[in-house]
Amino acid sequence: MKVAGIDGTKAGWVVVVRDEHGLAGFEARSIYDVFLGLADAAFVAIDMPIGFLDAAAKGGRACEQLARAAMPGRASCVFSSPVRAALVAGDYPEASNINRLSSPDGLGLSKQSFALFAKMREVDDFMTPELQNVLFEVHPELSFTHLANAAGMTERLATKHEFDGLSARVELLAGAGMDPRELLRARASLKAKSDDILDATVACWTAGRRAAGVAVRYPAAPARDSRGLFMEMWS
Repeated sequence: MKVAGIDGTKAGWVVVVRDEHGLAGFEARSIYDVFLGLADAAFVAIDMPIGFLDAAAKGGRACEQLARAAMPGRASCVFSSPVRAALVAGDYPEASNINRLSSPDGLGLSKQSFALFAKMREVDDFMTPELQNVLFEVHPELSFTHLANAAGMTERLATKHEFDGLSARVELLAGAGMDPRELLRARASLKAKSDDILDATVACWTAGRRAAGVAVRYPAAPARDSRGLFMEMWS
């Protein structure tokens, strides 16, 4: 069964695929191009929000709140998604103001969130409730936390922006049968940084867990947004 994981890059998207032949990767400029190469994939995990609130809530969507709770010491790596109306904003102040005015809580946006708006819009324009049976949201650090716990790792993972953190993630993936080293050696042709490739690989691992029926859904019974999309994460 073919499964895949997707992560955003400066050039577009990096995709890691696993099938009966093992792991492979490719790069694509748009999410449409990604799916030209994944027409026969059973499950595809992407590190990008799917489903948006109409009114900002403290802590963001329920899946973001639960993801933070599942990652002691790493909660700051999960930012709250914007409300959908903010996605059309032309600059950060406008986006933050739209978000702030969407609810009585007056919640603005992080600049980290705004930096991903173009890719959020691209995925949101592409998504349908039917497609969500195949394409679903993950957070790589949530998946890495789950993988580390399963491996019996007791110490907290170092950030992936440090050598020790990258090395630990490579070893965890290799131990789970998802050795990313060949993909990392090909990062120039994939037009992706090492951490992007590792994130796409652990997303692919989660897609495999979904195919096997053992993935964890956050929350177990997610709400749908105004377009009928589940606001959920899987690990």
